[in-house]
Amino acid sequence: MAKVNHRIMSTSAIKTLLIEDNAGDARLMAETLAEVRDVRFDMKCVGRLSEGLDRLASEEVDVVLLDLFLPDGQGIDTFLRAHRQAPEVPIVVLTGYDDENMAVQAMHEGAQDYLVKGRLDRNLLLRSIRYAMERNQMLERLNQSVRERAAQAAELERSNERLQELDRMKSEFVSVVSHELRTPLTSIRAAISLLGDGCLGKLNEEQKEYIDLVQRNLDRLESLVLDVLNISRIESGRLQIDLLQADLRHLASDVVQMLAPQAKARQCALTAGVPENARFARCDPDKITQVLVNLVGNAIKHNPERIRIGISAARDENRIRVTVSDNGIGIPLEDQPRIFERFYQVRRQSGGGSQGTGLGLAISRGLVEAHGGKLRLASEAGKGTAFSFDLEAVEVQTWEKGRSQTWELEGLTVTAEQYGDRVRLLLCGRIEETNFPRLTRVTQEILERWGNLLVIDLSECLYMDSRGIGHLIELRARAAEHGGDLAIVHVQPRLRKILDSLGISKAIACHSDLTVALGCLRPSNPPQ
Repeated sequence: MAKVNHRIMSTSAIKTLLIEDNAGDARLMAETLAEVRDVRFDMKCVGRLSEGLDRLASEEVDVVLLDLFLPDGQGIDTFLRAHRQAPEVPIVVLTGYDDENMAVQAMHEGAQDYLVKGRLDRNLLLRSIRYAMERNQMLERLNQSVRERAAQAAELERSNERLQELDRMKSEFVSVVSHELRTPLTSIRAAISLLGDGCLGKLNEEQKEYIDLVQRNLDRLESLVLDVLNISRIESGRLQIDLLQADLRHLASDVVQMLAPQAKARQCALTAGVPENARFARCDPDKITQVLVNLVGNAIKHNPERIRIGISAARDENRIRVTVSDNGIGIPLEDQPRIFERFYQVRRQSGGGSQGTGLGLAISRGLVEAHGGKLRLASEAGKGTAFSFDLEAVEVQTWEKGRSQTWELEGLTVTAEQYGDRVRLLLCGRIEETNFPRLTRVTQEILERWGNLLVIDLSECLYMDSRGIGHLIELRARAAEHGGDLAIVHVQPRLRKILDSLGISKAIACHSDLTVALGCLRPSNPPQ
């Protein structure tokens, strides 16, 4: 197997293998390399693919210059056979004017570059060879780093397997026991209800008191079993979240109504206030209701009587912060770091409520984190406590499509649709070096005539080469020059991975929903 000899900038000759059956083209390539003064090339030429494969198998080669059409190899198969023979050697494809599409396909399969015969000059050839070798070395270093990290990850995986298995067994045991306990508890509750309703005989006052005592403790036991089941689901990753568009004003109102009897019993003022711009969020309504019930219930139970408790919400761009606050006794500073631990209970001397299970806040934190948020605590002794968490805001604004226009480029169709002061650009086809200049001119025309807030829709983009991906940054810069903004929508998974690896998705916002993308665009100040 051929070995790569790294001599990009050294005084040693670069060992070059030219696989070319056209004697004139081979002679031109040799003469062109001979004109290079600062780099020496040791070039060997063969006219058949089979000869080239033999050389790659037995000799040391730095770079391969490969014609795709040979007596014993035609088209993309020529490159694939050479690449399989020596996958670590950079290959530069040689092509005629009619073969550029084939060359681009070869690059997609792993070729480093392609050169068009008849357009070669000394500088272009040298630059292509150097860049091919540099990119190949970078890829080797990256692959080595990936292999090392994979080995480290495998070692960590083996080290943690036993702990994970023990944790799984624990979670499974808790889950099974919790489920099994609920069945007899249901039967006990049914029997107690029959006794309390007098269906099995009339009860005297003392018997009624005992029945009430049993029912209260049965409620506590069922609550504990449900809490343990919930914490087990959260820790085992089996918690199901059904994300819907929820009205937070309605959820808060339901919680106030649900806990009104408890608040009234302790003479607490319980209110809810959710402004119009913070009403709608993407969440699981049942799970968020459970969080609010836990937080408000704790405020009622663990504070003195006659306090004020409020549920509020505030919008900040695309997030809604929900807060449950009170003006009670606060949580001691030394207890705050452990407040979300399972079964941990704060000993608040002034609180008049009963002690709970110590799982409510741990469950609430898990439910909030399942929504991608974080449950935060702010408390000061003698001044009160506030718990808050963020949810994704849902845009209720609708966008009505106005005028539209279509441009036909080489291999690419561009359709512009206007939505108020925003423009959607649907790119259908292939984005390549050949059509990108025209795409740039079309985009410039849209920025000048239509508006400076653009959404690039890639839902029907079949292919984008590396140069096209890099030019997305250029498009955003042009939008910024006009005081506007640019976002991407409907990025295919394969392309999204590339954008993430290059950091482009951090520089340009990527969305999966057109409505959200249109709403997230913000005007910017053009550079002076």
